[in-house]
Amino acid sequence: MLGAVMLLHPGLIRQAALFRAMNVLETIPGGDLTGTQVLMTTGAQDPYAPYTPALEKNLLNGNAKVENTLLNTGHELSLQDVSVTKAWLAEIGF
Repeated sequence: MLGAVMLLHPGLIRQAALFRAMNVLETIPGGDLTGTQVLMTTGAQDPYAPYTPALEKNLLNGNAKVENTLLNTGHELSLQDVSVTKAWLAEIGF
């Protein structure tokens, strides 16, 4: 849902970590997400993983900087999510 908020209201959220994210919008507005940084973590065995690329593409089309990390998990969150997110937060200076 946070990905949808970012697309609907560009600039409201400038940094976001999206876990097992997927696109939920039928119509994508063409907002400018320049300066927005997004981490996505996707589970390789997640049955919803095939829906992740559409959201990633929409964010990239808005000029967001997106890092999508594929983890050896399912839909559940794992310690891998924690370590990847911790490293990403340090990288962006948060």
